[in-house]
Amino acid sequence: MFKIFICHLFIFLATVNSCSKCKNVYSGKFFYEYGNSKIFIDRTNDYQISKIVVNNQTKRVIYESIKWVDSCTYITMYDFSKMKEEDLLVDINYNGGMKTEIIGFENDCYYYKKTFKLWGEEKIEEGKICPSKE
Repeated sequence: MFKIFICHLFIFLATVNSCSKCKNVYSGKFFYEYGNSKIFIDRTNDYQISKIVVNNQTKRVIYESIKWVDSCTYITMYDFSKMKEEDLLVDINYNGGMKTEIIGFENDCYYYKKTFKLWGEEKIEEGKICPSKE
C-alpha cells in the first residue's frame, strides 16, 4: 500500500513540475531548426510571430494567434489580417489550426508534438524549441 502511495505521489509531483515548466514558455523569444531553415519565434501569451531564416536572410514572416487549451497544450491559427492568405495555411485554419503539445523538457529547451490536418490528412511534427538569444 505504501509503495502505491509513493508511486502516485511521484507521478503527481512530476505532473505539477511539468505544468509549472510549461508556463515558462507562454511568452519569450525562441528558435528551432526545420530542414535548412531556422525559425525564430517572438511569443506573447496569445500571439506569436515566426521569422523563417535561410542562409542568414529572412525569407518569410508568419503571424499566428494562440489559444492555450491547458497548461501544456495550445492551438495556433494563422492571422491573415497581417499576412497574405495561402491555400495551404487556409486549409490548416479551416481544420482547426495546429495543436501543439509540450511533451518534455531538457535544460532550457522543450520538446513538442504538433498535429494538424492538411487536405484531409492528419500530419504530425515533432521537434525541440529552445530560448533564442536574438
